[in-house]
Amino acid sequence: ADLYPAGPPVIHEDRVLVLIRRERRQKLKSVYLLALDRLDGTPVFTSYIASTSSQSDGLRPLTMPVVDGGDILVSTSIGAVACVDIASGRIKWLQRMATPVSSTLATSRVRPYQLHRPLVFEDQVISLTPDYRGLVRLDRESGRILERMSLEDQSGRSRPAYLLTDKKRVYVIGSSIVAFDPRDLSRVLWTKWPRPGARSTPLSGRVHVAGNQLL
Repeated sequence: ADLYPAGPPVIHEDRVLVLIRRERRQKLKSVYLLALDRLDGTPVFTSYIASTSSQSDGLRPLTMPVVDGGDILVSTSIGAVACVDIASGRIKWLQRMATPVSSTLATSRVRPYQLHRPLVFEDQVISLTPDYRGLVRLDRESGRILERMSLEDQSGRSRPAYLLTDKKRVYVIGSSIVAFDPRDLSRVLWTKWPRPGARSTPLSGRVHVAGNQLL
């Protein structure tokens, strides 16, 4: 009764996958990955991902699992990026990072279209860090951190809200749109401000990739 969805579900073949959350009176907050049978709704597995007691306010609710082959990749705001076997629910690897506390974008009010999910580039996974202050690149098979880059205190960039990709570049979306090289996150390809007069306000509506254009 104390479990509730932490984002929209993903349907993949005979599975319905959704991140769920539990909050207890002791301020312990936990995130699980729930898999349901698509035909009758019976639980297939529930995989524990991570917990924290350091957040004083609510968790960012809008995170979504990503299916890649026989795996499910998740990135949570409580400090964990994980790879889960889609058949059994077994955790293949889990990378813990600093748990965000209050006064970060990860724990502030956000719009439904600012949905975050990790990106998969062949042999690597790219995600916003749990506090939404940087980018992290991990090895797809082991979860080992290959690169971490801060997005704070860098002129010409806004605070990130979510990531997009066209399989060639990583786009960090906030008030601005910044394109990065997925093999070298320190390499900025370009920065655009769709609304130059409102640099402190995130873009309204979700940006979409359409061929060689961003809409």
